[in-house]
Amino acid sequence: WYLIPYYWTGMKMYDLVSGSKRLPSSYFLSKQKALKQFPMLNSKDLAGAIVYYDGQHNDARMNTCIALTAARYNATVANHVQVKKLLKKKQGDEEVLCGATVVDTLTGDEWDVSAKCVINATGPFTDSIRLMDNPSTEKIVVPSAGVHVVLPGYYSPKDMGLLDPETSDGRVIFFLPWEGFTIAGTTDRECKVTANPAAVEEDIQFILDEISNYLSPDVSVRRGDVLAAWAGIRPLVHNPQAKNTSSLSRSHVIEVSDSNLISVAGGKWTTYRAMAQDTEEEQKAREFIKTMGYRLKRDLVKANSSLENVDIEGYTKIFKEFDRDGDGHISSRDLRKLLEKLDEAVDENQLRDLISEVDTDNNSMIELNEFLQLMGALQAGIISESRLGMIVKLQKQKKGSAIPISRSGGGV
Repeated sequence: WYLIPYYWTGMKMYDLVSGSKRLPSSYFLSKQKALKQFPMLNSKDLAGAIVYYDGQHNDARMNTCIALTAARYNATVANHVQVKKLLKKKQGDEEVLCGATVVDTLTGDEWDVSAKCVINATGPFTDSIRLMDNPSTEKIVVPSAGVHVVLPGYYSPKDMGLLDPETSDGRVIFFLPWEGFTIAGTTDRECKVTANPAAVEEDIQFILDEISNYLSPDVSVRRGDVLAAWAGIRPLVHNPQAKNTSSLSRSHVIEVSDSNLISVAGGKWTTYRAMAQDTEEEQKAREFIKTMGYRLKRDLVKANSSLENVDIEGYTKIFKEFDRDGDGHISSRDLRKLLEKLDEAVDENQLRDLISEVDTDNNSMIELNEFLQLMGALQAGIISESRLGMIVKLQKQKKGSAIPISRSGGGV
């Protein structure tokens, strides 16, 4: 009985965070009412039940609909196609991805696909693609097998299922009505990655043993009642502190490699749109990094460049010219005044970005030492790109057409 307030509070919090978009509110059922709604329940030790509403979807149809929608928006959808290797090209001193060699697993045909951006959204196969990009990379995905079985419809009422969030080994067990039958699951066991995972007998028996604990002794749970069984692989994100797969993260992570491979790993069906949006934003950010020099701050911190050969007196004078307010640092307001003098209209976000790429102590302004460090790194060739460095050139030259701030990323 003492668990009822705990779960009731949890369900009410679930209702609360759902806001106006929630399904009908959860509610408590006494033991008698629970047995009336779910007559095949075991009445022993039953204190009551919490009823809550959730959504169902047909994942196979959902997956097909997503692919068809992508095709409608001019995406090329290729099923049974496997990445054989990643293609790279030289870009300055770095190698960056420019496509992939793929193979049709049905016919054996191979061809190259060129790409400005390669996104690795391959679920449990995520690490195999990451290893193609960098053989020494550390794996971030632990594949976990989840098994479900199909039982006759009499195992659950037609409009209500059962879920226990804590089974004998700490996992979740449920059985739910589905298309006139009952689906029961699930397991959570580390497994090998395969294109065709299959349910093993040990997992099937675990599910049957667990659900038998919840059903009346009059209901005999038999192995012969299993009409079908299947397994899927969850791409759980690796946590070095995790002791088993059931404690691994179900959230998603996005990683960008040195060669610009964008990998999105983890997640689940209910967050797939958020995963796509986050990945798209990461891809756009990466393009901005490459063109606008956002890695400059990281390089500045690593550089620790000497100021021996820097014209400290000359650059200090320029710093003071930039410091329009005369308060000892360059703020976004100072830069705005300076750029207006150069006939450049920039928004507040661009000004903050300009400061951020040089602001190594993250106080939202540029001090003299940071300014001189940047000038020293540029002069020594440690850094080749800087929008602020371009503005310094404009200020020193004080002639010719001003270069738009959006195009002053470097190498100009």
